Amino acid sequence: MRLAKFVALAWLVAACGDITRGDDGGMPPDGDGGADPDAVPGIDGTRGQLDAGPGADKLDVLFVVDNSGSMFEEQAALATAFDSNFIANLRHDGNLPSLHIGVVSTDLGAGPFGIQGCTGSGDNGVLQNAPRGDCTPPADRYIIDLDDGDGTRTTNYTGTLAKTFSCIAKLGTNGCGFEQPLESMRRALDDNPSNAGFLRDDAALLVIIVSDEDDCSTEHTEMFDTSQTSPKSPLGPLSSFRCFEFGVECSPDVPRAPGMKFACGPREDSPYMFTVAEYIEFLDDLKGGKLVVAAIVGDRTPVIVNAEVGVGFELAPSCSVGGDGGRFAVPGVRFHSFLEGFPSRSIGPSICADMAASLQAITDLVNDRLL
Repeated sequence: MRLAKFVALAWLVAACGDITRGDDGGMPPDGDGGADPDAVPGIDGTRGQLDAGPGADKLDVLFVVDNSGSMFEEQAALATAFDSNFIANLRHDGNLPSLHIGVVSTDLGAGPFGIQGCTGSGDNGVLQNAPRGDCTPPADRYIIDLDDGDGTRTTNYTGTLAKTFSCIAKLGTNGCGFEQPLESMRRALDDNPSNAGFLRDDAALLVIIVSDEDDCSTEHTEMFDTSQTSPKSPLGPLSSFRCFEFGVECSPDVPRAPGMKFACGPREDSPYMFTVAEYIEFLDDLKGGKLVVAAIVGDRTPVIVNAEVGVGFELAPSCSVGGDGGRFAVPGVRFHSFLEGFPSRSIGPSICADMAASLQAITDLVNDRLL
């Protein structure tokens, strides 16, 4: 949710940077203070070799897709690149692993506050299987495509896998503008009865987040108080700048002071938002080494606060593509800190980069670490 259209900064690059696994990609470069690429944390937090035993040929994939007002093009790009870059690159000797593929939105509502697009608990982490357009969704809340071991596959959909994914992944743009992807991910995977059967104990897990805003996972919905709209009120105007002010800490730590911010990371003492650390712990407890996480989001830097007199504050884009009127994304500070919690098992392609290349890079990591 943005106050107004961002003013493009002259010195910002027209397109975001390359896919990285460094400071902006959630994975330190090898040989430069990074983790041993052959070692991953286990469930108990110790480091050891990834066990590629039972379950290595089974993969559960959760797509967490931003369905707020600015995501039409990104959703379309995701659906287009799914078959030619994601599925094609997962094939080994012509075969796919046994797949469960689910899609969840970033919409968790705004509690008791009446905000357009933010109703109650939103989608509440429930896997989305409603057809988007003239298409046929899977028979269950998620796609099932299993290798029977004899050259045949068991599926719960008709037509092609790509068309079925596109049918449920284009969530539209009417979702809540206070995006909560990390919390939506947790609700989807944490014994959600509506999603029963999706997560298999003997399967590896891939989580892919796609968003042009930073994470705004909120523990106390008072942050969405609609009675506060003034730039001088404790919460400020009703915009996603609240997510930055109460979810990110920078130097200097004066969120409403215009200008460049440095050394930004999650605000650990936020009175309203969940910490990023608890989502890292959640996934490690859930899957340990049999896990890869990816976030196709805004670049981590630069972080610049703009101010409009009498209106409020907003973040300048950290990446853009297409010039004036094109696509852009704000800094994904919380996302990139989240990725850093999974050394050698995470990747953070820019949402301003080519979606096809991003999905291919993600599957390269999955093939290397999980399959």
